[in-house]
Amino acid sequence: MTQCPIKVSYTLTPYDLTILVLIYMYVFEGIHVPLKIFLRLIPEYEDTTEELLLLHLEPVSSKSIEPVLPYLKDIIKLLETEKRVDIAKSLLGHLQNIDGLEVINNLVWVLDKECLLKSNKNKDQIMIGSVNKLIAKKSVLGVYIRYCFKKYICGGFEEREDLWNSFVFFRHQFLNDVDSLSYRSLDLEEYKFQYFEFGTTSKVVLPSYESQSDLKSIELMKKLIKKTNNTGLSKENTLIVSPDQLHNYINWEVSQVYFLKTKSSNYDNIFDNLTLHDITRFPAIFFIRYLNAVNENRYQDALDFLHNYFDYTLTQSSENCYHISLLYLATFHASFGDANSALKAFEEATKIARENKDTSTLNVIMIWVINFLEKYPIFADRFYVTVDQIIKYLKSSSDTDNAVILKNAYRFDSIMQMYKCTNAIDIFESTLKYMTIVFQSIKISDVPYKYLNYASMMWKVLGQRLIADIYEKIIPINNNDGFREDILHYEHLLEKKDYTPIGEFIERKKKCRLTFQQTLELRILEVRYLVVVREYWSAIEVIESSLVEFSRFISESKWQSLLEFEKARILIECKASIRAIPLIQNLYDRAITTHDPYFASKAVLLLVHALAKIGKLDESRRLFTANLGVMYQFHDLDDEINRISNVVNNIKYKNMTI
Repeated sequence: MTQCPIKVSYTLTPYDLTILVLIYMYVFEGIHVPLKIFLRLIPEYEDTTEELLLLHLEPVSSKSIEPVLPYLKDIIKLLETEKRVDIAKSLLGHLQNIDGLEVINNLVWVLDKECLLKSNKNKDQIMIGSVNKLIAKKSVLGVYIRYCFKKYICGGFEEREDLWNSFVFFRHQFLNDVDSLSYRSLDLEEYKFQYFEFGTTSKVVLPSYESQSDLKSIELMKKLIKKTNNTGLSKENTLIVSPDQLHNYINWEVSQVYFLKTKSSNYDNIFDNLTLHDITRFPAIFFIRYLNAVNENRYQDALDFLHNYFDYTLTQSSENCYHISLLYLATFHASFGDANSALKAFEEATKIARENKDTSTLNVIMIWVINFLEKYPIFADRFYVTVDQIIKYLKSSSDTDNAVILKNAYRFDSIMQMYKCTNAIDIFESTLKYMTIVFQSIKISDVPYKYLNYASMMWKVLGQRLIADIYEKIIPINNNDGFREDILHYEHLLEKKDYTPIGEFIERKKKCRLTFQQTLELRILEVRYLVVVREYWSAIEVIESSLVEFSRFISESKWQSLLEFEKARILIECKASIRAIPLIQNLYDRAITTHDPYFASKAVLLLVHALAKIGKLDESRRLFTANLGVMYQFHDLDDEINRISNVVNNIKYKNMTI
């Protein structure tokens, strides 16, 4: 792609002019240009600031269509993709025959004054001259025509000169782009002679407020244009883009980098070619560079870009900029695993937000604190308020008109209930509230990825693997999060008795900063690895140290139960089933208290195994048969049920003694 300086201007741009020519073809020549092409081309600016990204915490897919780049080759490529080569040829023919500002002036004026319905009630308005269609003023095309007209008439001589020079380069860049192979098949001769016919006259009268000096300027420009066509392009080949276009590109790129961890080199070309003055007007470009550096683990670059972002934002932003900057700093430290620094920044941001009585920003900070503690619950006792207090505050916040606050509050409430040995019915109630708010607040085109992740995790915890798999199939794969895939891979190696790489993986990951969930999964893998290599005492030590560590911030948790299940299995494997039975009984009682049939079924299977180990086959068989119907509803337990079935049918333990 040809590199060129890019200038941001509030006046008409070559990209706007191209869309106006398409509208002219639609209105005057009766060429059927599909509405979806106009919807793709016309910039639809949404005020999606970077602060909103802090609030969402999940992808927002309401704008799922990538905006078109401001080059003619990309517009032609879109038309070819839509299989409208005929429109592409006609468009190029018209653009080729724009030989001066007079044509541009007439085009803008005619579209605004002759092609718009004066009112929706006046549908029988007479069409002037060669106008084939009329456009409603409040339609997408009508609003865009009025917008372009206002931009054009507000521009002075210098802006129109810049428009012409930029348009000449815009057209020349397409014709000389060596990468334009896909549309080299378009015959230049076919679109060389496409003339404009403006209404009933060959020349439209300029508006009354145009001065004679402007008329003389246009005549002067015509002479300069002829000279330019003879001598070649201007030395300063600059492409003009509108702020709306640039905002669209920034919003799209931020959403891609922030949520999907991908970036587009096309937009990098645009951002890199902006002048320093324009970059300072759009500091979100530094925010994009910051996100890219975080995704690529470039610590110093990320910190520098974050400082640049806030240096330029301070001159434009509101009074909450300082505590928002501290919040970003906290998320930066959390991204690089520096939980201590992140916690300090969270605390400072919270204090400043409270001092300024900025409730809305305080709510956002609290959501991020909970999100941080969800990943690193070991730091929960070091924050000056408890997790339960934060959740209670968010639920009772006066900012209840914001659905994002409420849905995150109920989501974290449900997660904390899953961490603890909470009644399964309470978990379902919180989940229902969370789900209701999510589906009442999303747009039709949105996909609630955060809810899908949550639902998948919940059904896994409750033992319904098949339901969890349905949710996981909807969630797009995040290539940057391969820890869970690594765990599954090494668990598979355990089954194949390929132990060597497992130990190396565990030691390597111990040196990394892991979230609580990742730490738990690694500990369980380590325990199972130590069991298969018959280092039972080491496995027990890992479990005991983990129970002590985790109990500091969450007591009687589901994860504690998982570790105790592993401990009971080790005791049975070591022929100490008598010692395992009280532990299993405690696990079973806990599952019954919390109405959790999945954990209760796992406890029953362990008890059946322990009874069979000590030779009480009749008791184990009766217990197994009585609970078989409940256990079979959990797909995760199928292999364990089949293995225990062999035990109770006296295949392996026929002559077993204590």
